[in-house]
Amino acid sequence: MIDNRPITPSFFGAVDQIYLAQLFNDIGDVIPWAEASLKFSLQNHFKWIQIVNAIPNEWKSAIKNSHVSLDICCFQQHLNWNDKMIPTDSFSSRFFYDIYIDKISIKPTSQKYFDRLFGPDLIWDKIYTLPHLATVDACTRIFQFKVSHNTLFLNSRLVHLGFSATPLCSLCKNFNETPIHFFVSALSQLAYGVS
Repeated sequence: MIDNRPITPSFFGAVDQIYLAQLFNDIGDVIPWAEASLKFSLQNHFKWIQIVNAIPNEWKSAIKNSHVSLDICCFQQHLNWNDKMIPTDSFSSRFFYDIYIDKISIKPTSQKYFDRLFGPDLIWDKIYTLPHLATVDACTRIFQFKVSHNTLFLNSRLVHLGFSATPLCSLCKNFNETPIHFFVSALSQLAYGVS
């Protein structure tokens, strides 16, 4: 839309319908002004800038990330989902299941915390399934859930809630008792005498 009105073919000076796919090249980039001016007989460069800026970023992402031919997909019925265009003839029950799960599932905020701490290369599917593969003990599974969701309360958090007098580590008494310090630094010092 430009000035809160849909762009019509008359904006291009055209009579026939113009489709979004016609504004993009084969690799999903907006065609340059030189090509657009010849293709649509545009004389005004600023009109082309208005048109390009009027295309929502989600649509640009969907066209860029889609692995289907724009000629096939854009001129037929399709669905935009997860920055991709999916033709209706390729729908399956698995596809609808994925849409349903995507709407009801929310990633834990702890993932962002750990990704910042250790980098974005963590394989969360394996992290979440590991305790179910390694043990049948419910307490161990609950413990892993608390660690992976960053809800394990040690002194650094308990002091804010009034359940601990100090935020310092129970073992070394030198640093704040965070899960990373407690399970990496403090326990390794205790086990191996490393300082």
